[in-house]
Amino acid sequence: MIASKRSLTSALSFAVGAFTLALAQRATAATDTYTFRDKLQSAEGGANGNTLVPTYNNGALVAGSYVDVQISASACANTPTVRGYSFPEFGGLKSLNIAPVIASESYTISMIVKFSPLRGGYTRLIDFSNSTLDDGIYVLNNGVSFYPVGTFAPNSFVDNQFSVMTITRNAATNEVALFIGLTPAGTYIDVDKRYVPSAGNLHFFMDNTTGSASVSESSPGVVTFLRVSDQPTTPVGLQASIDQACTAVACGNNVLEVSEGCDDGNNVDGDGCSKTCKDECTKGTFQTAALFYDKEVLHCYLRVEGSKKSWVGAQNSC
Repeated sequence: MIASKRSLTSALSFAVGAFTLALAQRATAATDTYTFRDKLQSAEGGANGNTLVPTYNNGALVAGSYVDVQISASACANTPTVRGYSFPEFGGLKSLNIAPVIASESYTISMIVKFSPLRGGYTRLIDFSNSTLDDGIYVLNNGVSFYPVGTFAPNSFVDNQFSVMTITRNAATNEVALFIGLTPAGTYIDVDKRYVPSAGNLHFFMDNTTGSASVSESSPGVVTFLRVSDQPTTPVGLQASIDQACTAVACGNNVLEVSEGCDDGNNVDGDGCSKTCKDECTKGTFQTAALFYDKEVLHCYLRVEGSKKSWVGAQNSC
């Protein structure tokens, strides 16, 4: 990053605490929701969602991996142990944002992410330039930098600790708003459309790959939740998104939620529902009338004298 970046904070026109986003006209938002349970496909899936693509800008691709992590209380009060996607330094994820287009001049992007270790200086959060420019959203000195506008939300990112961040933009007003959790952190009138996807794609966590300035401003980390919507949010919508982020990723809570194949109330493999809430039962024709597939919990069971036995008793036949 060029040295002059740090001198541009005087251009900041954020009004901290202001939140004047208007409710979008459509009643239902188009969304891509990612909970990283061993896949990069959105919960909406298929033609209704974009699949994320691993990226890397320091040589041959070094892809990330799926890990079990506990979300810190600073992000989710219930501190669930969940699956997440661990991305390396210089790496990240990309949404093609074309099938369908979700983020344009209006959008909301929410994420639960931590960086470990969090480097000094700039660490990329979101790139709207298709990885060609310095402009975008960064962590800077534990705050959030809207380069080249300015830096705010001090102490919102701490090394090895999860944070909940939401960026929302309203096309009608060009207003961009930042939230850390439920707390408003500022607004900016983005008349130059700096924070609009310039070529459709959205890049997360990896720094830009071309341009005259540094392209290595990134830190390794883990993301457990990412949600992109085509509408600006409201305070009520923000609360709902955070509630979803902290509950939809809670595999093992005995509640079948979006993107889960099953949820039997534990995080154990070999009982029909894996520790990552994947169905371990092969769906299809059952070999005997005693075997059946329970659609409510997405499990195979063995029926004995009118009662259900565990999947373990059916696993060799179902």
